[in-house]
Amino acid sequence: MSDASGPGDGRHSVMAKVADNLERMQLGHAAALVERADDMIADHKADKRELRFLANQLRTSLREVTRIADSRGARLATEEGPDGEEPGEGEACDQGPDCGVCADEGG
Repeated sequence: MSDASGPGDGRHSVMAKVADNLERMQLGHAAALVERADDMIADHKADKRELRFLANQLRTSLREVTRIADSRGARLATEEGPDGEEPGEGEACDQGPDCGVCADEGG
């Protein structure tokens, strides 16, 4: 069985990229729900059923966003060195300019 991840840390593995894309979609969905909630609250015409449906969607989205924050916090805690810097900080990425991870981080 071959390893789909390339050299370097786990941030560049296929599964990490899939997880990052899923998180990006979930965060985008959460932002859209907040905008929808703003519109519904400002409209004052939403009925009880619509507000309950929105509240359920917001609750689900909040759970997803909380899970993402917990996951990222745990990753940061394990990635930081004793001086608070990430391993390899300041070094060029060995995955190339199309990495996607480091491009988002400015690296």
